[in-house]
Amino acid sequence: MKPGVQGAGIKWPNDILVDGCKLAGILVESQARGASDTVVITGIGINVRMASTGSDLANAAIDRPWVDLESCLPAPLRPVDRNRLVSGLLDRLLAAFGRFEQSGFASFRPRYEALDLLEGRALSLECETGEIRGTGRGVDDLGRLLITMADGEVRAFHSGEARLHKE
Repeated sequence: MKPGVQGAGIKWPNDILVDGCKLAGILVESQARGASDTVVITGIGINVRMASTGSDLANAAIDRPWVDLESCLPAPLRPVDRNRLVSGLLDRLLAAFGRFEQSGFASFRPRYEALDLLEGRALSLECETGEIRGTGRGVDDLGRLLITMADGEVRAFHSGEARLHKE
């Protein structure tokens, strides 16, 4: 078994969950600057070391189940050195941005699919046009969420807040 966090997955579009609890969130925004130049703004939040889950302060500040990185790691990997974490994360991000620039999301899709928590699951998507219900069908080469509707049609969505439903 590899050391590190076990059971982590992606809840489209931007949450990293471990056993249904939020560990991290990622926001990416791109802005076109002219005909061939694009700027990407990325924000990442990771629960590294937080007060115990019984803490009133922590529970009041976060409105959904959460977990921190240190409680997910085996003892030999704790405590987490935040500087090393950020340094390693930046190295991986810079490489990923270069890869994305060359080949787009399609080259990331197989890894994404291996971590996808919505695939085959009943879900709803709160989006600009209201609530959409259906079954998660992964993502396309552009990273859009694919949902099979009740009538069998598969639709692609580029934004929204997905929620799993009890099946």
